[in-house]
Amino acid sequence: MVQHTTFPRDLIQTQRQRTRTYAALERRPLETTALRQQLQRLDNRISNHPFW
Repeated sequence: MVQHTTFPRDLIQTQRQRTRTYAALERRPLETTALRQQLQRLDNRISNHPFW
């Protein structure tokens, strides 16, 4: 039987924001500095989330 894990809402929202930021980075390759910095902040928030 498969067990489902319930992820915290804030973790899901941060991951969605990271996905949107990454997509924006793909669309605007010349405006990378702010987007890359935002990706780093989001990655840090995800990897240091208490859920893990």
